Amino acid sequence: AELHSVHWGAPYQVWREANRPPFTRVITEGAGYGFKTKYPGLLDQEMWGLLNKAIRNWSTLTDHWRQPPLTLIHGDAHLGNVYFRSDGTAAFYDWQLVSADTPLCDVSYFLFFAVSPKILAEKEKTYLQYYAKCLRGHLSKKGVKDIGIDDDRMWALYEIGRAHV
Repeated sequence: AELHSVHWGAPYQVWREANRPPFTRVITEGAGYGFKTKYPGLLDQEMWGLLNKAIRNWSTLTDHWRQPPLTLIHGDAHLGNVYFRSDGTAAFYDWQLVSADTPLCDVSYFLFFAVSPKILAEKEKTYLQYYAKCLRGHLSKKGVKDIGIDDDRMWALYEIGRAHV
């Protein structure tokens, strides 16, 4: 949440859309088909249908996802890209997929890979509420009273992120 608060609502001051990696859709499609080849039968037809629908409608999906407020995101927020500083705070490295997007991209990706499916199913809304509370706290310290996104919209963007992961 602290990372996302830094450039909240103004990511293009440091990041230009022309810098966005053009290969995100290609990576998603390739990873999906690679996964299907390596682990046949692991995901049901409904999941493959959802992936194919997302790929076919990629620009519509990302246009919806990239509605303000935007911020600078890491883009590959998983535990393998986390390190801990000497003061105990966490930080990210491997910034190859940085972009201006909804922070829920990072949140959904991180939770999907960091939390077991059983615990995530039980605690998902609690985790998201905690993230929202922390984000609002960091932004209020910067004088931002209204973050421009309510809990329902935050959940909707998170769900899109889950489908993307």
